[in-house]
Amino acid sequence: MEQIKELDTVIELCCKSQGVKPSDLKTKLKPSKFAFTRQICWAVIKDIFKRKYSLSFLGEYVGLKHDHATVLHACKVIRNERETRKYFDGFYVELVKDCRDKLKNSTVV
Repeated sequence: MEQIKELDTVIELCCKSQGVKPSDLKTKLKPSKFAFTRQICWAVIKDIFKRKYSLSFLGEYVGLKHDHATVLHACKVIRNERETRKYFDGFYVELVKDCRDKLKNSTVV
């Protein structure tokens, strides 16, 4: 339960940064804004939690039953965006920091 809560926290922050609702990620509609936000979610989760979650699990949880290859592709897309667009890299680094801070502050010891 705690694991799902931490994923939901990251997804919520990523969606908020893109002006998308978390429920939009699970819709069958495929506007590029939803797809790109989903890719950001996968990349941020992978960066924060490393290997805590399988790629297959993340594909199903964040999107509509996407497989591990889709998650890997998404992480490559985000890595390429970070390398080619410096403003996006700054945005991404700040988003990961915000997610880590929120997770740290929401953890009850």
